[in-house]
Amino acid sequence: MNANAFLDASNWLVLVNAISFYLTSTPPNRPLAESGQIIKSTYEKTVIARALAHKTFVCSVCALHILSAFAGEELGLCAARSSSSPANPSTTMIAATCLGLAMNAIRLWCFSTLGKHFDFQVNIKKTHQLVTSGPYSFVRHPSYISGFSVWATATVVLFSEDHWFSRCARQSTVGRVAGWLWLVEVAMLGYNFLVVRPKAEDDGLKEHFGKEWNEWAARVPYRIFPYIY
Repeated sequence: MNANAFLDASNWLVLVNAISFYLTSTPPNRPLAESGQIIKSTYEKTVIARALAHKTFVCSVCALHILSAFAGEELGLCAARSSSSPANPSTTMIAATCLGLAMNAIRLWCFSTLGKHFDFQVNIKKTHQLVTSGPYSFVRHPSYISGFSVWATATVVLFSEDHWFSRCARQSTVGRVAGWLWLVEVAMLGYNFLVVRPKAEDDGLKEHFGKEWNEWAARVPYRIFPYIY
């Protein structure tokens, strides 16, 4: 067992990435009953279970990456980094982790700003208030672009050359299948976060708040990307 290997910078980057992903994927409030949801698709009905599965996967491969660094031989794990590996983590892993942290900070800012109104299921409560401050003064759906960005950067880290998942797990059939399933999940989440949900929320909020929503939309005309969309 090589205890010093735990200090390898890639271990800390992978750990930070996993913590960031965990925080982003954890609902700040209790899940709602299905009857209160606006979107009734199968994907939306399973969103809480999916979030739990995704967190479990990312945290598990993070643990395996770290274990392989200092106890891989004893545990029979392939080593994420060999003696011939570069001394420092790849630029890709560093950049993705830093961007993921920034996007996670925005996502948590959204959690804090919306407070009790932030749910993982799209809904409008009877006591709902239209929140237009904080990150919602820049775009109407900042939590979606920040949340998807954390997913995207976590994926880049997972598939980077010095991550255990890419270097070891994906060399097996099971690992390759897991990789493809993960990419499918990312694509589905991206479509829902960037297309389906923003439109559904805008339609619901416009119907519920009327003039108040119209005034907000006039001040903040972009759903996801400032000056683009």
